[in-house]
Amino acid sequence: CHGSTGPASLRPETGEPWIEVRLWTEDDGRVALCVENSCGERVTETDRDEQGSGLGRQLIQAFLTQLDGEMDTSESEASYRLEVRFEVAEFEGAAFPEAAQ
Repeated sequence: CHGSTGPASLRPETGEPWIEVRLWTEDDGRVALCVENSCGERVTETDRDEQGSGLGRQLIQAFLTQLDGEMDTSESEASYRLEVRFEVAEFEGAAFPEAAQ
């Protein structure tokens, strides 16, 4: 899974590529988001030479910096897992004006 370009370009040894996304509130009130995807052989020949640019990881890190969050990653032969945790922020004022009635 090293240099993974995402789940759509990887095929596990058995079955189809997969991705799982989970979101939950932890006991301390923080929110956790976990994204896990399959690892395996590249699906197409053109995918074999491509490496990820790291842009997605940079965007997530910027997001977590704004929220004072943290990120953990883990990798096995079968899957790659990214987990982030952050505190929920209250919004002041309405994000969208109410619809005219």
